[in-house]
Amino acid sequence: MRNVLRCAAQSLLPDAAGLLEWIEKRAGPNALGQKPPLPFQTRVHGLGLKAPDRGYSAGDVVFSLPLEVWGPASAPFALEDSQALNSGFFQALCDVDRDLGGGRQKLLGPVALAAHLSMALMDRDNIIHPFARFLKEIDMQSTTHPLLLNAQELQYLQASPARGAVRKRQEVYGRIHHRLFASPSSPGTASETKRSSIHIPKTIFFWALSRVLSRAVSGPRQPLSLLPFFDLMNHRRQSNCLYGLDEKTGSVVVRSSRAIRSGEELSLCYSDRKDNHQMLVTYGFVEEGNPSGVTLRVDLPRDQTEQELRYGDQYDEMVLQSNISMEQEAVLLEEAVNETCERSRLSTGQALDVISHALNRGLKLYDTSLERDLEALQSLEEEEWEAKGRQAWQRTCLTLLVEEKTALRRGLKAVQKRKEKHLDR
Repeated sequence: MRNVLRCAAQSLLPDAAGLLEWIEKRAGPNALGQKPPLPFQTRVHGLGLKAPDRGYSAGDVVFSLPLEVWGPASAPFALEDSQALNSGFFQALCDVDRDLGGGRQKLLGPVALAAHLSMALMDRDNIIHPFARFLKEIDMQSTTHPLLLNAQELQYLQASPARGAVRKRQEVYGRIHHRLFASPSSPGTASETKRSSIHIPKTIFFWALSRVLSRAVSGPRQPLSLLPFFDLMNHRRQSNCLYGLDEKTGSVVVRSSRAIRSGEELSLCYSDRKDNHQMLVTYGFVEEGNPSGVTLRVDLPRDQTEQELRYGDQYDEMVLQSNISMEQEAVLLEEAVNETCERSRLSTGQALDVISHALNRGLKLYDTSLERDLEALQSLEEEEWEAKGRQAWQRTCLTLLVEEKTALRRGLKAVQKRKEKHLDR
C-alpha cells in the first residue's frame, strides 16, 4: 500500500515523495495507517484524496497523523521556536497582536505559524522544510487564494462586498509584515522589526499566511495546526469524513462517517455556517448550493435624490439573502420599509420608492449584467478548464456575482409586489 501511495503522489507532485519520506522518518513506515487514501487531480478543487481499492466502511480509520508529524507545524511549536531562537521577534509578535489584534491573541497564532512556514520554505534545514515545499508545489495545482491577488485580479469581483473584505485583509497583513519583517533600512520601519532582525519577503509571508488561513485547523483540544496530507481533503457540506484529536496518542485521526466506495473523493465540511462571501475570503472558493448563499446589506438613503451614501447611523439598510424563500424575503422587506418610514418620516409608498432606487443603484455598481455573467459562466462550463490560475478564479467570481445580482433582482421583485399590494389598499 505504501508503494501505491508513493506512486500516486509522485505522479502528481515530485515533492510528494519527499513529504512521505519525511512523514515516515518522523513517525515510522505505517505512519498514515494501513489503508491511506490516494491523492488525485480533481476538476474543480485542484488536488484531492480518494478512497483506495475496497474503499472504507462506516467508522473506519481513513488515516491518522501522529503528533510527531503535525506538532512541528502547529502554532504552539512556532511560538516556542520563535521565543527560543529570537526573543526580539517573539516580543515583536506580541506587540503586533496588542496593537493590531486588540491583545486577544487572535493574530498571535496565525502570524507565528505563517512566519514559521515562511522560514521553513527558505531553510532546507528547517524541521518542516519538506512539508513547506510540498505546500508550495500544490499551489500550482489549486485555485488562488484572494490574499495573493493583485488589484487587476480583484477586478473580477466587481462591486462585490467580498472585494472590499479581501483588500482590507491585504492591508492589515501588509502592515503586520512591515512591522515584523521589513528590512531595517526601510523608511518608517518600526523598532520591533529592528529588534527581531528577521527578514521575510512579503510575497513569501503572504503565501504562508494564505496557507495558514485556508488550511490550518483547530478545535477545543486541537491547537492551530497545519496537517500534512490531511490538507488535501476538499470541502463538501455533506462530507463523508470526520476528524478529531486522540488525546491518548496525540494523533489526529480521520474516520469515514459512512461507507465510501473505491475511488470516491474524501471530503470534510470546513464550515456549515459561512456564507459564500466568507468562504471566498477565508478559503478562496465559493460553495455551489451553499444553504447560506450570500448576504448583501444595501444602505438606504433618505430619499431618491441623494446620490452619495455616507455610511453611519443615519442610514437604514436592507438585508438581502440569496437562498431564502419569498416569504422570508417579504419579512425582511417589511422590516426595511418600517425602519425607513420611522426614521425618515416617509410614507410606505415613498419608502418603497427609496428601497427600489437603492437596489437599482446597487445593480448599476457592477460592470456586467446578470445575463452576461450567466453566459460567461455557461461558456466556462462548456470548456475544458482546469481548477487553477485565472480561469478558475474567474469562475469563482462569476458564481459569486450571479448569486449577488440574483439577490438584488429578487429584492426588486419583492418591492414591486409590495407596491402592488400597497396600491390595492
